[in-house]
Amino acid sequence: MNQHANTTHGHTAGRRPTREYLAWKGAKGRCENPAKDTFRHYGGRGIRMDDRWRDSFQLFLEDMGPCPSGMTLDRIDPDGHYEPGNCRWATKVQQMRNKRTNRLVTIDGETRCVAEWAESSGLGYRTILKRLSQGWSPKKAISFPLKGETPMCPAGHQYSGENLILITTANGWKNRVCLACKRNRGRAASRLRNGVTPDRYRTIR
Repeated sequence: MNQHANTTHGHTAGRRPTREYLAWKGAKGRCENPAKDTFRHYGGRGIRMDDRWRDSFQLFLEDMGPCPSGMTLDRIDPDGHYEPGNCRWATKVQQMRNKRTNRLVTIDGETRCVAEWAESSGLGYRTILKRLSQGWSPKKAISFPLKGETPMCPAGHQYSGENLILITTANGWKNRVCLACKRNRGRAASRLRNGVTPDRYRTIR
């Protein structure tokens, strides 16, 4: 028997399971448990978990490292397996971009997936998909504002007033940039340069 098979290093004992343990357990179930609703999209398609990882949460954790806040387990190649080299901790936006069913939309000669258009426009991913399904033109679906609402960036900051700058792409499309997020990224980079690791500070919004 694998000496690491039942080792969780405090990720389950006496407390709520950690993100890392839940990610490992969930991926394993999607690949191996036909009773799960998601099995047909994973194990049913031949997606499997690396033998080392399947038998040992400890080895999975050693290869993947701690899960950063706000991220979940993602496969780089959505048709590939859960294995070293094909897995990462990713944000929700990164995962939406990487879905095999992702829809590509072209506006003024520029092609992006819906998740990327949602990120740059401040509109919701599902809002854009709904508009497209209702027959809206791609440009209108992504540029028409929500009634009575101010568009927000993925972090929840409003795109308005001094918190908004527009960057024009080579194709003439204007991307919204959230200044609050830009400042936060600058602070985070400065802290890392000074040796302050992410687990020692909270993201400032």
